[in-house]
Order: sequence, then C-alpha cells, then structure tokens
Amino acid sequence: MRHVVLLLLTLPLLLRKVELSFDHHHQRSLSFAERFFPLAISAVLKRHFNHSHEALLINWASNGSASSRQQQQQDLLNDVIRWTNAELVVRFFHPRADVVRARFYNLLVVDGYSSFRKIYETMDYKTYDSSGFYLIVITGEIYEDLNELLRWMFEDLWILDIFNVNVLVVASDGSILVYTFFPYREFHCETVKPLLWLNFTGTIDMDDIDLYPNRLRSFHGCPLKGGTFEAKPYTIIPKRGNASELVVSGFEGDLIDLLKQRLNFTVHYQIAPNGSQWGFAREKGNSTGLMKLIQEELVDFGVGCLAFTYDRHVYLKPGIAHYTSLVLFAVSAGRPFTAFEKLFCPFSPTVWYLTVVYLAIGTVVIFGLQFTSLRVRNFVYGSEQTAAYLNLLQIFFGGGIGRTPGRNFARTLLLLWVIFCFVIRTLYQGSLYLYLQRSMSHAPLETMDDIHRSGIPYYMLEIGERYFNTMPHILERTTLVPPGKDSLGKTIERLGRGTIDGAVLIPLDQAAYHNKIYPKREFVNVAKERVAVYPVGFYYPKKSGLTAVFDEQIRNIQSTGLIDFWVRRYGD
Repeated sequence: MRHVVLLLLTLPLLLRKVELSFDHHHQRSLSFAERFFPLAISAVLKRHFNHSHEALLINWASNGSASSRQQQQQDLLNDVIRWTNAELVVRFFHPRADVVRARFYNLLVVDGYSSFRKIYETMDYKTYDSSGFYLIVITGEIYEDLNELLRWMFEDLWILDIFNVNVLVVASDGSILVYTFFPYREFHCETVKPLLWLNFTGTIDMDDIDLYPNRLRSFHGCPLKGGTFEAKPYTIIPKRGNASELVVSGFEGDLIDLLKQRLNFTVHYQIAPNGSQWGFAREKGNSTGLMKLIQEELVDFGVGCLAFTYDRHVYLKPGIAHYTSLVLFAVSAGRPFTAFEKLFCPFSPTVWYLTVVYLAIGTVVIFGLQFTSLRVRNFVYGSEQTAAYLNLLQIFFGGGIGRTPGRNFARTLLLLWVIFCFVIRTLYQGSLYLYLQRSMSHAPLETMDDIHRSGIPYYMLEIGERYFNTMPHILERTTLVPPGKDSLGKTIERLGRGTIDGAVLIPLDQAAYHNKIYPKREFVNVAKERVAVYPVGFYYPKKSGLTAVFDEQIRNIQSTGLIDFWVRRYGD
C-alpha cells in the first residue's frame, strides 16, 4: 500500500518530465529549422538575385493580426539580410512609393494563401516585371493542403504571366523544400502543376544548382496566338484555298518561322478585325485594330510593320527593334511629255532664248525703218520690198520670197539670215525626229518642297498624319487611304499605273517590293528626303512574359544577317 501511494505521488512528476523532454526535443528541431531556413533563402538570393544595378524588392504579409507571426517573419528577414553579408541591394515594398520601373527581383514572404492574396492584389505590370525572378517563402505552420496551396498560388501568378517563381517551405522533418512549375511541357500547354524542384537536407551548395533556368527555352510544340494583317513585304498572306491554317510570309513572317523552329512552338494567327490593320492604341476598351487584339490579350504577340510609337509603348509592351526602315513619299516615275512639250525638247533654253532675240532684233529693225526715208529702206532691205517682215518669217520657217533685193548690202543681210535659219531649222528637224520616237517623262519629284510646289495631292493612312501635325499645309491637301487588306499597296499600284497622280506616304521597303514584282513601266520613285526613321518590332500585352525570350532569339538572328537577307529578297 505504501508503494502504491508513492507511485501515485511521483506519477505527475514523471509525466511532467516526459512532456518537458518532448517539448525540448521539438524545440531543438524547430531551432535547427529556424537556423537552416534563412541560410537556404540567402543562398538562393546570392546565387540568382545578385545584380549590381537592380535592387531586391521584399514584400511580406501574414494572416490576421497575430503579432507572433509578424515577429517571426521579421526575424526571418533580419536573419536573411544578415546572411547575405550586404551583397544585395535591398528595397522594402511600400504601397505609396513611386514606381520608376517594374521590379525584376522579388522576395515574397507569406504564411498562407490568404496572406499571399494580400500581396497578389497589389501586383500589376507597373510594379512587378512578369519575366522577373520571384522567390516565395512560406513561414509558420501551414493549415492548408500544401499541394493545393501551391497550385492556387501558381495559378494566380500564371494569370499575370509570372512563371520564373520558386517556393521555399519547411517540411515537417525540418528539410527545406523548393517547389516550382513549368507552364509549357510536353503534352501540357499552359498548365499549372506544382513540381518538387529541390530538397535541402543538410548542406547548401548553390554553385551547381540553377533554380531559375529558361523555362521558355522550348514550348514543346504548344500553340501561341499571333495577331497580324497583310502589310507587304513585312507580312504577306496568300490566298488560303482549302488550307485551314493561315500562312504568313514576308520577311517578318520568315522571322516568325525561324522563331518557331528555335523555340518549338506553333502559331495560330488572328487577323485584325474588319480590315482595320494597325488601329490605334488608347485606353483599354478604346483601342482599335491589331492594337486592340494585343491590349486585350486576345493574342500573345502582334506583328506586321509595327513601328515604335509613344502611344503603343504606353499601352503595350514592345520588344526590340528587329529592323529599321524609312518613311518617305512615293511619287510616280515622272509624267510623260505631251506631243506639244516634245516640240521644245531639241534645243536648250539658251538656244531658244538667242533665237527669239534674233527675231526680236529683226522685228525692231524692220518696224524702225518704217519711220525713215525711202532711200534708207531701199538700202537696207532693197527696193520694191513692201513686205520685209513677212519675208523675215517666211525664210525663218523655210519658205521663199518673191523678189530678191538688188543692192549688195541687202543681199548680204539676206544671205546671213538664210544661212542662220537653214542651220537652226536643220538641227531642229533632225533632233525633233529623234525626240518624237522616244518615250520621255519629266524627272520625278525629289524633295518635299518639289512635291508641295507641284500641287499634287498627298495620300496616306490615318496613322501617318502624326508626322505632319505641325504642317497644316500638307494635311489640307491630304486624302486618307481607307483601311483594308493591303490598302496602301493597292494605292501604290494605282500610282505606278498612272491612275492617280500624287505623293503616297509609305515605308521604303514597300516601294522596293512594288518595283520588284511589277514591270518597269509601273515603277514608282521615292523622294530623297525622308519623313521619319521607322524602327519596327513585335508588340506584346503589357504583362507578357514572352518578351525576354523572343528578344534573345531575335538578337541572335540579327547577328547572322538573316533579317537583312530576307529584306533584300523581298525588295528591289
């Protein structure tokens, strides 16, 4: 009985000792994870987020208002910054801070899906670069199913086209797990599936680990949506016939074909609606044409002689300029000479001037002699010459006179005039015979001043008027080319055939393409003065993540000279 009483008295002490031992062991495990977690985070940051000219943006949020969770996140961030050894430039997120440009390197610290949504609702393309690097750290105890939590987070990020993201979380055994997702995989296009990427079990060596590979190195045959329209020779859309898929050629179409091969994707093209071609980039909901397709994310990229402009940069995301052309006026090869104009071609203006001077001198002398005596008149052009002026004109045009003068002086004057007229008339008739057989045209207009003085009308698309906002005298004489399938190319055809006489505002390559495919008699000339430099490239939706990978490939293609080769192939 005494042993039973003693056991009852000591049992609470024994249970307390076991509980303390368990708590001590649990606390020791948590302490190990707490020491290891910031070290793993700092290792990832130093390996992938270290850039001398780009700051690391840190943003954090916790569920509810529990001070312990907030304190835990702050302690973690303090340890992370300490372990980075001042190797990183760090900036903490502030909702009212002025954003100069979207942040590329981002660290997000959350303790669940609700806290993640707090940060997510502040994310847009102005603050966060969709092609940037993202590291999400989950702290504290996770109450949701981990796979579901990761899937929700990744799906939300993919809506913003954010895919270079890794999630670090502490497992129940104290190891550090790294999860990610790949939006394009074989037989899985634009799908979000969490993938265990790495397991830190005790050592951290990031030298041979790349947590941020190029996830878009290959699209694994997945389709992308491209917006375009026909703008020869940039994009040429042949008649499809029985083909179900739209085929685009032209030198920008050839560029896309090569990108398809290198990045292993296919393209489903969508044409700008209602023949609206480029359209205008405005506030969302007010854009038109191809700009509307890109801005509203109905396509993944747009191509088709897209020049870089301020409005497009504001509402769309530009790639690099893969080609630079010139905007200038195309004019006809020169108006053909009329038959009457050809009569003046044999002689230069100087010869015509001197001939008129000689006729004027003869006329003045003859009419001046009418006021002198008969004796003087008989001495100059002979006696019984009652129609001296008519004789002058008859000899000039190759006729004869009824009576020759009898005096030597008058005969000498007559002989000199006959010889002069014979030489001039013979040279004129011989040259005129040759000129009448030639196809002759006036020299084409070469400068904008020449075009303006000629009085011919201007033809241009509505988007071309921006070049002449300060030149109302040009806009007053401008006829707008209506949008439609290759409407500008058809206007050039009419100019070359002489159906219209005017100056058409076009890119230089369009004139070169026209002169390559049409006969010489329908060639058009371009003015020597350029209106503007015309860099062209791809445009993407504002939050697109394709820009970086496309730009990298385009730079490589540019360095080979292929784009210049394609341009020459489509132009004269």
